[in-house]
Amino acid sequence: MTLIFNKESAVPTESRVVQVLKDAVDDLMTFLDVDTTTIAAVTTTVTETTKPSESTEPSIENEGTIALRFTMRRTFTEDYLDPSSTPYQELAANVTTEVNNGFKHSFPGKYSKNTINSFSKGSVIVDMTLIFNKESAVPTESRTVQVLKDAIKDLITFLDVDTTTIVAGPTSVGPTTITSGQATTAGTTSTQGQSTTAGPTSSDATTSGGPTLKMTIRTAVCLPIFFMFIKGLL
Repeated sequence: MTLIFNKESAVPTESRVVQVLKDAVDDLMTFLDVDTTTIAAVTTTVTETTKPSESTEPSIENEGTIALRFTMRRTFTEDYLDPSSTPYQELAANVTTEVNNGFKHSFPGKYSKNTINSFSKGSVIVDMTLIFNKESAVPTESRTVQVLKDAIKDLITFLDVDTTTIVAGPTSVGPTTITSGQATTAGTTSTQGQSTTAGPTSSDATTSGGPTLKMTIRTAVCLPIFFMFIKGLL
């Protein structure tokens, strides 16, 4: 058998172990029919193994994201196209901080942070991604837009944003062009809030609603001759 002590320094000598068992048998503290002449002890080193503790941490749900785009009333400079430039970094830090203020106010404990994807011209179009602690915490697109509008209105977020240009959508959606307050995909143009697809124009198009008569050069030359022929028959 093996006797186990709390720590190595507490292990007695082999002779001490033998004597303790002999004394226990002699003093009837241990009711075992032991031949005390056979008692022997040998020191062994026991490596204690620690059973891995089962994690009590709940499973972590993946972060959730949603894309956000809006236009700032600001003069655009070419530096905003270069993420390594000081103007880009200063504007990114300002926008990031202000948007964080608005969304942390509306989604405490759920909203995590945001990242700037790009700035583009017109005046300055901001393309960014909002990151939430888990996918189930991501708000709807309409809710996301309204939160930023409310934050600007209530002076929680200090950004000079044209609120009619705020749009939100899945982060998997491709580039979106914001024109006149409407989000339109590539290949379309927005006019007075209506999205139309560019198509070919016809030089024969007419503006009047009634029938029209096309006159070619040949018609213009032959028409007087035709009238003279008719007059000769009368």
